[in-house]
Amino acid sequence: MRFAVPDISCNHCKKRIEDALSSIEGIEQITVNIENKTVEVSGKISAETIKKVLRDAGYPVKD
Repeated sequence: MRFAVPDISCNHCKKRIEDALSSIEGIEQITVNIENKTVEVSGKISAETIKKVLRDAGYPVKD
């Protein structure tokens, strides 16, 4: 699943997103692309859960 996250701007953002998502059971891989401002996640987890975690971390997903 790929999500557009317009507030990604630097490696600090990338690390915060990776840390927030890596604590969630069911996520197998996380790819944060700073240049494209996207987060790609694979695993057995719902899109809504990922969106909530990103929003709670301060990086809301653009719909």
